[in-house]
Amino acid sequence: MTYEEFADARLGALLRYAVMLTGDPHQAQDLVRETLVRVQLNWRRVARTDAPERYVRRMLANQFIDWRRGSWARRVLLRGGRIGARAGRPRPVRGGPGPDPGLAPPCGDRAPGQR
Repeated sequence: MTYEEFADARLGALLRYAVMLTGDPHQAQDLVRETLVRVQLNWRRVARTDAPERYVRRMLANQFIDWRRGSWARRVLLRGGRIGARAGRPRPVRGGPGPDPGLAPPCGDRAPGQR
């Protein structure tokens, strides 16, 4: 069985499984799309297993867990340069109105147990 045959035959079932995981059809489509890209890249390994669909479902569940956990791969530095470089930090506003008097004071003046 080739990757294309597998994807054509099992796409509907994988989408239903992803909707069950996410609860949102649009997010489920994104999840299946990303998982199938990974399946295509690793198709030789997937095809060698006894049950490729079970393997792909597990990949789908792991991908969903990574999404929920906030996978490190999703945290991408969008600006060029080094982390902490001066260009990446926001500039302070000078001459602004100052802190809002209605806001609570910062936690720095409280005891550690009250923070």
